[in-house]
Amino acid sequence: MSTKGLVLVAVAVMAAPACELFVSLPDYTVDPAPGDSGVDPDAVDATPAECEITSQCVAPEVCVMGDCRPCDDDAHCGDPKENVCLPEGTCAALPRIAYASPTGSGVACTLAAPCSFDQAFVLAAGSASIDIVKLAPGIYLRDTGFTLNGDTVILAGQGATLQANAVIQLLRVDAGNLTVVGADLVGNQQFNALCFAQSMAATMTLYRTTSRGGAYGVGGFGCTLTITRSTVTANTNIGIYAQQGTTRISNSVVTANGGAQNGASGVAFVNCPDGRVELSTITGNMTGGVDLASAMDCAGSTVNVTSSIVYGNSGPTLLDPRCTVDYSIVEPTYAAGAHNLRVDPMFTAAGDFHIGAASPARGLADPALTSPAIDRDGQSRPQGPGAFDVGADEVP
Repeated sequence: MSTKGLVLVAVAVMAAPACELFVSLPDYTVDPAPGDSGVDPDAVDATPAECEITSQCVAPEVCVMGDCRPCDDDAHCGDPKENVCLPEGTCAALPRIAYASPTGSGVACTLAAPCSFDQAFVLAAGSASIDIVKLAPGIYLRDTGFTLNGDTVILAGQGATLQANAVIQLLRVDAGNLTVVGADLVGNQQFNALCFAQSMAATMTLYRTTSRGGAYGVGGFGCTLTITRSTVTANTNIGIYAQQGTTRISNSVVTANGGAQNGASGVAFVNCPDGRVELSTITGNMTGGVDLASAMDCAGSTVNVTSSIVYGNSGPTLLDPRCTVDYSIVEPTYAAGAHNLRVDPMFTAAGDFHIGAASPARGLADPALTSPAIDRDGQSRPQGPGAFDVGADEVP
């Protein structure tokens, strides 16, 4: 699939809306109804209270390692086989959940008798009370993809892998809202996750998700695309492709995408008038041609990147000068940005994109940035008295 052909098709079928760019407590359940998170956004950044058990915390917070805070793992909500920690840091009410497993054959989609992936997804997409599919850990080989044409579905797959067993788009949203939490998406020559708004609004959110092995890791066309605390890696063409719509990338790593072919890039924006990337690490991506910059391309777009690491990519063009980057570590060839550094960020090891105590990324973030309160690993930001560390990792 060529990038130029892809762009032409998308332009033909979509209008041009704005694009904004931007992973054992049995007594705790909140979020009683779909769409009602119950979380106070100001509470996420508050100083955590000390605790020993969740009952000592004020809902919707849970007791995690001695602090009252939003959940960050299914195990923070009780039995990890049964419970789901949602992206907003709340624990889902159990009646909202349909259960699936790689060998599931049940019809009720219960924890004791789980359904197949398809049965559980169809149930959640058509139910007024069930909107979460909980995937048991394991590999789900897919010969066909799944397209959401309406409704709201949360696909919670901590420890689960959706793997294309044929040339398919694994997950696609044409209308409605799909959130993927904790799953590993492994593609095959197509988009691993695609949001393609047509006649109705479409939203796709990836949280604590890995997207790898496809031609395109994630794509957004005229829809709302949010990628948080996720990894997009080892896709042969483009890691993240965003055209029109609204897209936000935060606390994420985009690495090892592309290759020697033309039209490869870590992140590519097309015709996005208002784009943003924050607290993310974009490194090790490659292109062999001049069609796209290897790290990030901003053709026809106004893209603002802040508090990120965009360094160590390879190709004729590394970081498109049409992208506006500030308070970041950038490629030596990128000339703009009053608060940027053009130095090695000093990752802790090859293929490990954490930074150490001596990294120049320490405290380099925009001092006006006060959220998110955690990094890609779930560690608090900031760890010191100054600004956040730039990139997806905060040094503990």
